Amino acid sequence: MFTAFRRAGSIVAMLMLAATAQAADGAGAIATDGSGTLTMCRSWLLFHSCQDYNNIVLPTQIAVGDKLPLNFGSNPKDYEFPVARIVRDGVSCTVLSDAAGPSEHANKIEIASCRDAPGTH
Repeated sequence: MFTAFRRAGSIVAMLMLAATAQAADGAGAIATDGSGTLTMCRSWLLFHSCQDYNNIVLPTQIAVGDKLPLNFGSNPKDYEFPVARIVRDGVSCTVLSDAAGPSEHANKIEIASCRDAPGTH
């Protein structure tokens, strides 16, 4: 019986390490070139609809927990974008408003060129 508890404890420890490693893949803060593409999605009863807005003006530094004031669209809209997660992919980044779940139907900002923010590693 003690062996079963020990094995269960080992499994829990491995899962916690895996979750920590996955969280470490995301960036906490990035420096941007000042623009990106905003994707706003809506979930309707039977389908999803997403709209892209190009050349959104962004701050030069973005961190998880920020609320980015955005103005976009042909009939300008003001929106406060909550930064829940930042995912780096080479030199580009995706800023997501949802901390978990798939990003295919999530509100997001794609930034073509980003780097670690000064003072972060």
